[in-house]
Amino acid sequence: MTALAPSLPPRMGPGVSLPPAAKLWTVAEFHRLGELGLFEGRQAQLIDGTILEEGPMNPPHATAVELAGEVFRGLFGKGRRIRSQLPILLGQTTDPQPDFAFLRGSPRDAVEHPTTAELVVEIPDPSLKFDTTDKADRYSAAGIPEYWVLDLNGR
Repeated sequence: MTALAPSLPPRMGPGVSLPPAAKLWTVAEFHRLGELGLFEGRQAQLIDGTILEEGPMNPPHATAVELAGEVFRGLFGKGRRIRSQLPILLGQTTDPQPDFAFLRGSPRDAVEHPTTAELVVEIPDPSLKFDTTDKADRYSAAGIPEYWVLDLNGR
């Protein structure tokens, strides 16, 4: 993943130069950038105020997401929403797009992006370390009770 957050110019004072500070984005700012078309054709997510861009989805990952979706839809019956690669808001500065998020209710009940889920599933490729550390911590802090990581490369 590549960070998209731009750096601000160094602050200059009389004989003093400070290193540039990274801009930390809020969910509202991130969504506004999306509305302006900044992420068109790109897979961006916001983690702790930093905009991260995932590379293009390779065929094995796409196939794994599709196959997992078929299995999950068969396992989880009515009364549950299965969101695939859609936002889930985890506070003011984190807006990941997990491969799957399972919620109660119907999509017709939703007026905003969800802020929690019963279960979140990630199928990392090549982000296994990030998904098993940073993202796991974010989902846990948000009170999501169950988080699965399906290791595509390790099978």
